[in-house]
Order: sequence, then C-alpha cells, then structure tokens
Amino acid sequence: MKILYIHNTAIDSTKANLLQVLAMCNSFSNNKVNLTLLLPNSAFEIKNIKEYVLKKYGVSINFNIIFFQRNFLHSSIDKYLVNRKVRSIIKTCDADYIFSRMPLFILASLKENKKVIYESHSNKLHNKYRFIDSIWRSLIVSKSKNKNFKLFITISNNLLKFWELQGVSDKKLLALHDGAHLEDYKIHEDKKTIREVLGLPIN
Repeated sequence: MKILYIHNTAIDSTKANLLQVLAMCNSFSNNKVNLTLLLPNSAFEIKNIKEYVLKKYGVSINFNIIFFQRNFLHSSIDKYLVNRKVRSIIKTCDADYIFSRMPLFILASLKENKKVIYESHSNKLHNKYRFIDSIWRSLIVSKSKNKNFKLFITISNNLLKFWELQGVSDKKLLALHDGAHLEDYKIHEDKKTIREVLGLPIN
C-alpha cells in the first residue's frame, strides 16, 4: 500500500503536531506501508533531513519526505490555499490513499478524484473565527459522503460521536486514540534511588 501524507507544518517548526505526524509516518512505514510525507519548505536549507530530524526530534525516520514552496511566507495566510505544486503532486501521485489532518488538503485530493483518509483532532477546524470553522465543518461533513472519502479517523470516542451528530456516516468513522512510545518512559533506576532523588520516604 502507498500513502501520501500531507501536512502544513515545516520540518524546522516548534509545533508539537509535527512530532506526532513523524511518529505516525514511522508507524505506517514499520507496518510495510510505502509512505511519503509532503511538507512545506523550511526557513533554511537542510542538507541531511534524516540527521536533522534525529537531532531535533529524536526520531529516526524510515520514510521519504518531499517539500513544497509555500504561497506566502506567513503560514496563517497560506493555510487557506492549496498551491500549484501541492495540487500537481496530488494529481500525479500514484498513492493508494492521501492521508491528512488538514481539511484543505482533503478537499483538494477529492477534487482530483483521489481516495482519502482524514484524521480529526478536534471538533473545531478553526479556533479563531467561528464562521470559517462553520464553513470548513460543513464542507468536510458534506465531502465525507463522497465515495472516495474512505475513512474519517477521530482521536477519541467523544470526538467520533461529535462528528456522527454532525452527519458523518458511522460506517466511515473510526476512533483511534493517540499513543505514545513506551520506550521513552522506561525507568532504568531502581525505586529506592528515585525516591532518594525526589526526597520521598523510602517506604
């Protein structure tokens, strides 16, 4: 299976959502999915992406990353438009599915008759302006009825119920809670040592 994952956060960003996307892409790749991640260009040139990601995020990526030039330098403006390069990649890609948590990329993919998987992290699609949130919500619910809109993932059961009430078919909805890398939380010191360091009673 081939997946094109499209996101709107540059690799040099400090946003936490990029780390989640990188982890998702690694998991897909570890499960024998041929995955390519499409991201906007960074503010500066990065010669070795894998080394940069490992150093910055502590993530050893095992998938391909390609980049596109933003329409505007300011991402808050750019997120309302899908540029020509992204449209071209969507149109010509041979991926079985296009995966994104950004409604704009899902709508653009459906326009090109591509099969899509959408991942919802919130019941709000725009935190600042209610009318934009309302427009995007109506659009994504309407487009979820498209035959090429294959899966609507939510990160909680409550969020799934919200979108179901909005009109998304329960046949396309799937709740998958965000996970964590357990190896990042392994405790190597013994309990007595940790209690001493934290100043807790030994017993």
